[in-house]
Amino acid sequence: MKESKVMVIGLDGATFDLIDPFIQAGELPNLERLISEGSRAPLRSTTPSATFPAWTSFATGVNPGKHGIFDFTKMKPRSYRIEFLNSSHRKYPAFWEVLSKLGKRVCVVALPGTYPPEEVNGIMISGFDSPVATGIDASFVYPKELFRELNSKFGRFPFADFQELVIEQGWHDLAFERLLSGLKRKKDIALHIFKKEKWDLFLILFGEADTVSHHFWCAFDEASPRFVPELASKHREAIRKIYRELDSTIGELVDEAGEEYHVLLASDHGFGGAGDKIFYINRWLEKEGFLAFRKTGGAFSRNIDSLKRTGMRFVPPKAQEWLLRSPLKHLAANLEAKSRFGMIDWEKTKAFSEELNYAPSIRINSEGERPQGVVKESKYVDLAREIVQRLNELEDPFTAKKIVKRVHLREELYSGPFVPEAPDLILELELDNGYSYSCLKTSPSENPSPLRKMERWEYIGAKGRSMNGSHRPEGIFILKGEGVKSGSRLEEAEIIDITPTLYYLFNIEIFKDMDGSVLISAFEEEYRDRNRVKHAETTGGFGFKVRERPYSGKEAREVEERLRALGYLE
Repeated sequence: MKESKVMVIGLDGATFDLIDPFIQAGELPNLERLISEGSRAPLRSTTPSATFPAWTSFATGVNPGKHGIFDFTKMKPRSYRIEFLNSSHRKYPAFWEVLSKLGKRVCVVALPGTYPPEEVNGIMISGFDSPVATGIDASFVYPKELFRELNSKFGRFPFADFQELVIEQGWHDLAFERLLSGLKRKKDIALHIFKKEKWDLFLILFGEADTVSHHFWCAFDEASPRFVPELASKHREAIRKIYRELDSTIGELVDEAGEEYHVLLASDHGFGGAGDKIFYINRWLEKEGFLAFRKTGGAFSRNIDSLKRTGMRFVPPKAQEWLLRSPLKHLAANLEAKSRFGMIDWEKTKAFSEELNYAPSIRINSEGERPQGVVKESKYVDLAREIVQRLNELEDPFTAKKIVKRVHLREELYSGPFVPEAPDLILELELDNGYSYSCLKTSPSENPSPLRKMERWEYIGAKGRSMNGSHRPEGIFILKGEGVKSGSRLEEAEIIDITPTLYYLFNIEIFKDMDGSVLISAFEEEYRDRNRVKHAETTGGFGFKVRERPYSGKEAREVEERLRALGYLE
């Protein structure tokens, strides 16, 4: 088999629901060319379709139960505390590790879940989960010597984050300018690095489609119940313009790669509009008798949120570093845990939710698993079934339609040694006339109903409120190159299929415990006959060591601020 070279372009949040009509309007000529000359498929994300587990499954070919990343954070065993996760917590090798060990030259730029950067056989620049809030040191770059070169030539690396606490008048003007300038700078950096040598694998991630869709959907979609005409008058074309810029960037990268490279495009999930209804899971659990709030819970939670958002902002950086050394180094994670759970009366609670908007789920307060757990092992299954049954019966009082599409037991969704770290129940919500429900944090002293409609001032989505665009399960897959069918449409593909497909292109054996499969129907029959899929007798863990390197206290706080600014923490 001929030695392959592959260029992978990640488009966080990209969806054919936008790409196809933009192509029909003649606005995305490069994507149109790639699709006509290659194969495409809707790419099913993880459940839930959350950034960290999705990109980690993309990079490993296995489900979260095997790689151990279910979210940006995880709940610590036998506690109500949380821990911020990074690449060192991944328990299964990513394709860049395997390729590096086989002597391939690899370059990975800006992919979420790659901090701290790994010592690959090449270059790695971490994604937005890097705690380097201003990009002023080399900790997110490997090798570190590359940082000075890039910083002097291009300036601060564009993480495409927005640190404003409140979305006020003029915010969208600034955000859109930053998206455009950051995209251009990242493209220039990518082209600069790509031209350094003939990489065997080159990967670059662009997050702009995700960010613009989160914040500008209410200006783009006139049918949205959260459409804001005042914003649309100025920014109706924002999403369309970002897709056009991405298309132009893709064209430059693909032209630079030439015919020598296979080109693979993928997104971690798709996108759609968020509706005007909020579902408070913990309020619903309280109404159903599964959860109890402390009498002072509302004030306590608000005080913690205030401390998290403002408490450290006026402390000088040097003093911050001192404050966040041991034994205070876990301050950020502890504050986040207090914000999520500080209002709950554990001794009277059987089940609770972290109330993550992008990953609605429920955990059982089990004896032995939690310090104040009240649910005995013998009662666990009955309780889980009861919660599932009541969720399945839950109706939207405004429409009399179901709110919950399906409730998964974690053992149904995931397999592998890390399944016990997942929430006990994972919720898939119905769309409300095509728009998603928002799941926000319950305030015990407010919002007496589990479901309410937003006020108009909430439509844009200030901090503590849902963003006006939200994730959908179907992302994109496009592949072009030697042996790939032209103009082919695959019926289905999953994000766990990307790594096996890359291994196939590199003539590498597929680990026997890998969940994904080679997307073999994307290739011509003659190519498949010459290049058979190879399966290894070893598992993915063979020869690879897991070395966890938790965030320091300062890093954890900076990561929390970035995730909150991006809307992943409410």
